[in-house]
Amino acid sequence: MAQYDWHDLMTRYNQAILNSKYRQYLPPDVGARGWLGKASATEQQLKDLETRLQYPLPPSYRSFLAYSNGWEMTAPYLYRVWSAQDVAWFAVNNQGWIDAYTDQIAVGEETDFIAAVDIEQIEQLGMMTGVIPMLRTEHLKTALEVSEIGDAAIYLLNPLVINAEGEWEAWLFADWLPGARRYPSFWALMQAEYAGFVARQV
Repeated sequence: MAQYDWHDLMTRYNQAILNSKYRQYLPPDVGARGWLGKASATEQQLKDLETRLQYPLPPSYRSFLAYSNGWEMTAPYLYRVWSAQDVAWFAVNNQGWIDAYTDQIAVGEETDFIAAVDIEQIEQLGMMTGVIPMLRTEHLKTALEVSEIGDAAIYLLNPLVINAEGEWEAWLFADWLPGARRYPSFWALMQAEYAGFVARQV
């Protein structure tokens, strides 16, 4: 079974944000205590969430909540990762957003995960053709939102794509991409988001 060192990753993430210009946008109490995380979710809170969703949580996301039940900021465009009690199906509060994609944008072909060096080229192709090569728009209807909406951006988990380890595909979904950057797990998403945040500070 894979091990996810959330303590190492999120400690580095925490320090990177506190050392950046974005610290000024954190809630005052978060900046004062110097930690963007929350108390660990209890096992009962995790079971309650799984009961509510009627799905077992993907392992890396479950272990994240067990480490920190929510997070304040991960990027200039993403202000808060939800605590277990706030997680919801994307369609509950965002049907209009789903309709905008499923009605107006053609469904791209299913593709493998794409290396970071190819992302800009893929996004440019999407803007030119109206096709989102990395996104199956119909999957928005069953996606799970695990963050609040930031700058027209949100983190989603996709229960229609699950690997052998039980990991759900994870998305950074944003209008300005347009579409989604897809990762094989929540762990992979957060590693990429951390690396991207650090790279933008150089």
